[in-house]
Amino acid sequence: MKTLFVSLAALLFSFFFACQEGNITDPVQDNGSNQTGKDYLTYINSEVIELEGSIHDPVHESDMKNTAEVSGEIIYEHKLYLSDPIPPAPQNYVVLNVSVNTDILVQCPNGDRYWTVNEYFEDAVDLPAVNETEVIFEKRFVVRNACCHPADLIFRFKVTEKSLELLSMWLEEGDSEFISPPRW
Repeated sequence: MKTLFVSLAALLFSFFFACQEGNITDPVQDNGSNQTGKDYLTYINSEVIELEGSIHDPVHESDMKNTAEVSGEIIYEHKLYLSDPIPPAPQNYVVLNVSVNTDILVQCPNGDRYWTVNEYFEDAVDLPAVNETEVIFEKRFVVRNACCHPADLIFRFKVTEKSLELLSMWLEEGDSEFISPPRW
């Protein structure tokens, strides 16, 4: 009788633990940047966008040469989250971690100068509708080491479910208070 009771208790004990919900089959979730805590990370991509070329220099327009040479890179991480997978309108958003490292060579009346942009930003971009799989947005950065007048470097990006693309970049005269760089 004692062995029957022990075997029945062992059977119930194993049945109880075998029927528990296992976390092995749960979806993988990245809780670092979720907006609601219930969203599922579905895609990760990291790439480098090389920057090279000439852009218009609005600060030195009256001088002989009004172009600036740009070189550098944009390093980004792209994470696609699924926040509402139920049709007819699934809702996705992308979390971007972007680092911009750019040198801009300008020909100032006082000689050639290198302006720099070394910035980092993190942004969440909603991909709202089923037919709209891309979103276009702009980011503005204050140029450092500007020689004559404050300037901003503006990037226009396109975000899709799989990537970040640079559509265009340009310089504008800045609105920030100008502090001239030290003369060595």
